[in-house]
Amino acid sequence: MLQAGQGFSHFRIEKKLGEGGMGEVYLAEDLKLSRLVALKILQAEFFDSAERLERFTREAKTAAGISHPNVMSIYDIGRATDENSGKEISYIVMEYVKGSSLTDHLRDRVSNQKELLRIAEKIAAGLAAAHKMGIVHRDIKTDNIRIDENGEPKILDFGLAKPVVSAVTSDEPESTQTVSRELTQEGKILGTVTYMSPEQARGGTVDSRSDIFSFGIMLYRMFSGDFPFDGQDRVSTLAKILEAKQEPLRRKNEAIPAELERIVDKCLQKDPADRYQDTRDLVVDLRSLRRQYDSSISETTSTIADASTYHQKMRVYKINTSKFIFIAIAVVASLLAVYFATNDSENAPTSGLLAKENALAILGFENKTGDDSLDWLSSGLPEILLTDLAETGSINLINRNRILDCLDEKDKSGEGLPNYQACVNAA
Repeated sequence: MLQAGQGFSHFRIEKKLGEGGMGEVYLAEDLKLSRLVALKILQAEFFDSAERLERFTREAKTAAGISHPNVMSIYDIGRATDENSGKEISYIVMEYVKGSSLTDHLRDRVSNQKELLRIAEKIAAGLAAAHKMGIVHRDIKTDNIRIDENGEPKILDFGLAKPVVSAVTSDEPESTQTVSRELTQEGKILGTVTYMSPEQARGGTVDSRSDIFSFGIMLYRMFSGDFPFDGQDRVSTLAKILEAKQEPLRRKNEAIPAELERIVDKCLQKDPADRYQDTRDLVVDLRSLRRQYDSSISETTSTIADASTYHQKMRVYKINTSKFIFIAIAVVASLLAVYFATNDSENAPTSGLLAKENALAILGFENKTGDDSLDWLSSGLPEILLTDLAETGSINLINRNRILDCLDEKDKSGEGLPNYQACVNAA
């Protein structure tokens, strides 16, 4: 629509960068501030749509409220006359991120697991900042992540992505309905299907957990080079997203830590209720794993094993009397914690930490038996208890790593002991 070299408002168009669901993006020079910006304009077919224009403006204002180093900034919105067509065009002025897309980054560079974890953690942190404001991206994929010249990732088009599929009413099965609608979008959503969540594929309501599913697909691709749900065509891809279980990540690469596979699996649960419920928990898990690499822990192992492994050890482990006492004390302490967490607020102590009703955090155990063979229980037992308690569905489990991470960050501020309570309440 706009041509290279032409003037538009106080901008000079340099070149077209790309095209999205609702608009076209151009590289332009802001003549007032003498800087390069990304200029997004509403597509011509939507010029006369009051609903599209209102949404274009509203979402730009909402996304502009996100202030995070890993989210592309929005500078301004406005309207100007195109000198070629004579039409008034709505535009959004965005930060121009010089670099390459994550798609190109993965194709052109060989990155180690530590570097990929660093990128993934920062993308998740940007997502968490938006989700905290109630903003859902709806189109998370490697093409919408840009890696700048310093190797820092930035999420593009936050809040501006067009919903890929709308709900439809038909007597056909859900998957057939979706595929029928999907195939009418040729040319505008190419490549997006492979990142869709099951609820998005069904045309249902999406929330932050849909972004988490899409992030899981992206994470799987970053570490394996493949899509977890990749069919021969869009129809079969959507069918796999709705019904199939992805191939275990470590089957693709045995060097991938078991903890990373667990994180990916949790993101890719079909039921949103089984995924991470808060993106901050995802950030903390990725950060904890990345810190293991920073502490020179081998890339081929993980200090955190699957809870099922711990259960298996518990079943086959032969314990003597002292070991039994250690485990019994730990379990009783945990049950007491559950009791106080689930007891009515009127019976709860008036002093101490304040937490949500029916909430529990298991911060870990210390092996004081002198038997080194029991060291694995220090981290294993909390995982076992958390797994079993989660199955009850009656207790709000507070992420242990989020509290510890919060305490670690707060401790650096020197604010003192009240941070413990603040972190519990914040979690």
